[in-house]
This record gives sequence, structure tokens and C-alpha cells, in this order.
Amino acid sequence: MLRTLDQAGRPLTRSEIGKRANISRPTVSLLVDDLAQRGIVARLRQEPREPNGDGADAPPVGRRPEVFRLTRQAGVLVGVDIGHSGIRVALADSTGELLKKDGEESGKRDPVDVDALGPQAIDHAAALVAELCTKWRVRPGLVRGIGLGLPAPLRVEADGPTVRQYVAGSTFMPGWHGVDVQDAAVRALQNRVDPSIAADQVFIENDANIAALGEATSGKASDAQSVLYLKVSSGIGAGYVHNREIERGANGIALELGHMSLPLTSGALAHDPQHGAAVSDFVHGESPSQLRCPRCLKPNCMEVHASATAVLRRLQQDGLVGSDAQVSDVLEHAITDPGTAKHARLAITASGERIGYVLAQAMTILDPDIVVVGGILSDAGELLLQPIREAVRREGLGLVDTEIQLVSDRHLAGIRGALALVLLNTEPLLSVK
Repeated sequence: MLRTLDQAGRPLTRSEIGKRANISRPTVSLLVDDLAQRGIVARLRQEPREPNGDGADAPPVGRRPEVFRLTRQAGVLVGVDIGHSGIRVALADSTGELLKKDGEESGKRDPVDVDALGPQAIDHAAALVAELCTKWRVRPGLVRGIGLGLPAPLRVEADGPTVRQYVAGSTFMPGWHGVDVQDAAVRALQNRVDPSIAADQVFIENDANIAALGEATSGKASDAQSVLYLKVSSGIGAGYVHNREIERGANGIALELGHMSLPLTSGALAHDPQHGAAVSDFVHGESPSQLRCPRCLKPNCMEVHASATAVLRRLQQDGLVGSDAQVSDVLEHAITDPGTAKHARLAITASGERIGYVLAQAMTILDPDIVVVGGILSDAGELLLQPIREAVRREGLGLVDTEIQLVSDRHLAGIRGALALVLLNTEPLLSVK
């Protein structure tokens, strides 16, 4: 009903609301009375007017029935998705319907080093939100809630009503060590957007977790009970949602699949039937002792050998792309460039093999209804999914029928999840059932 009023462009009568929203008139009356009492819907008197056309929806001349419109009190929601290499923000209406998306895309613009800068990255995100609010004329007091995703596991500490959140482990994002990200976000939003924003209006979660929530609530997995989301970008993260609840674990590190160890000296990762020995050479072309993950400090974690950054690094080492190349360049080569297509495809296939090996272990433990793969490397499509599926089929236990799909929209998965996080943690506008 709120969306019906929002999209109408003019005040509506009870009858018009019922017809457009397919709601019975008694239910419409209950809803508008409740919302009017709470200042979300305004009651007006329609001016007398002549019927036009066949007179549909037009009252008799001289009659002035009540009409209703949304007030500004209905407010807006804010979604913020902070990744290792960029920030995206968006506004939505009070029902979570996206109004506008904006922000930085990796490879296009990267003004902040999110890993190192800590609260300054949050301040930059708040500045983007402020710019968007100014553009859409969102006045102070109209923001109902803000959902924010960060590319790190988060540890929650509660002291009565006070909630503090910290990045779990000092090595994941060193610049964030000891920073209460909840407090930093609230202060930045108060300073940049609206001084009246309160701590209980700001909700922070790991970026892969909120992307999983986004797919579970409004993406390809919206009909599934359990969703495992895998984000393959400059890093690798995963999130698990069951019955629309995020599973974080006791210390916030549940599903940190990107930092699970790979048996790089094992032949288990090199049985691709299409490429055979070529994939084996590619998989084993890097010595674990040569590389160490800057986040978990292990030499053989999946992130350092299977992320989008790993694909790019391998092609740069072989002199197939320049030192200033971006992952998007690699994906283009994998499809169009005869000179490097074979190597780019092998690099992506090798990553898919490695990802599938670890994913199979997680799927055996969790047994999700569906696995959704997102992140920039998901732009490779079936080139990435096929080796993932084959590795899962080979390594998993009875997982052949588990659906593994691409994300609905990798750019918006985190934003939609951030907005869903707000809606799930705030009082709904409609209290009448």
C-alpha cells in the first residue's frame, strides 16, 4: 500500500488504494487510520471536480471524499556497501525499493584504501551518502535507518544497551585494529548527513553476509530457506543465511572461506576434463612459499591463489597483461583476444577449481538449498561456474543436485542486503496485520 501511494503521484481515495493495491476496503481503512495516527500518511479533502472520460475513479460533482498521500515522515533507507577497493551507496524508499545507486567501482575510481584507512573510509562513505541525500532533497530527520557492509569479519561486544563492533583479528584490515566501527559510523553519519541519526538506526555487517541476505530476500534465492553466498573479488568472502537470519558464528568469522587452506601440491585440483594437464600446470605454477596472504598471513589460503587479484597477478607474471591492467581487462581477454584468451581462460578455470574444492567442504557441512556466486570474477559467467560445479561434484558428498548460480546483480547484491538489514531490524511501518 505504501508503494501504491508513493507511485501514484497524487493523493488517492480509499477506493483507488484498494483497486491499485488489490486490498479490500476494510483493510485499507485499518491501514490508513493506523498510518495517519503515526504521521506517515496525511488525510486531505479532495477538491470538487468534474468527472472526465468515463468518470472512473472520479467522485460526483460537489462531493469531497477523503484522500491520502505519504508524508515525508515515511522517510528513506540508506544502503552502504564498502569493499576492499570501492564504496557504493544507495537510497531506498521506506519499503526498501531502490531509488538511486551511486558510488565507486573497482577499476574506475578508488579514492580510498579501505583496508588501511579505517574510520576515514567510513567518513568517505558518509560523505557519499550526504551527496546523495542532497541530490534527492532528503532533509534531516527523514533517514529511518542505515545498513552498512564492511569487507571483514566483525566481532560484536554488547555492554547492556551499548553495542560495539570491531574487525575480528588485527591482520585482516590493520588500519581498523581497535576501531569501534559502530561508533565510527554513527559519528561520521551524524557529522556528514544528519546530527539526529542515532546508534540504533545504524546496522553494520560483513559485506558477504549482507550480500547473502540481499539474495535471500530479493534475489535468485528469495524462495530458498538456506543460502550460501560466495563473493569472488579482490578478496574472497562468504556468507550464509538460514530463514533470513545471518549465521555469524561466536566470533564473527563463520564462513571465512577465503582464508581456508588449499592443498596446492595435491592433484585433487587439476582434473578438469576440458583442459587436462594445462590446468594442472597452471594450478601448480606458483609455489606456496612465494606468496603469503596479507590478511591471514598464510601462504596457501584460497584468497591468495583463487581471487580475482590472483588471476590478474598470474597473467601479469607471465607477461600477458600489463602491470596497470584491471580484472575487467582480463575478463575481456578471456572472451575476445586470440593472443591471451587461452591463458585468461585457464587462469579463471584454475580459480574455479580451487574455489570449488573449498566450497565443497562448506556445502558438505551446511547443505544449503542454493549457492550464489558474486563478485567481479562472476562476470566470467559459466567460465567460472563450470569448474566450480565440477570440483564440487567431485569433492562433495551427494551435492550434485545443489544449485550453484550467478548473483542476480553483483553491483547491487550488497546494497540490497544492507537495505534488507535495516528492514529486518527496524519497526515496520505497517503494524496492522
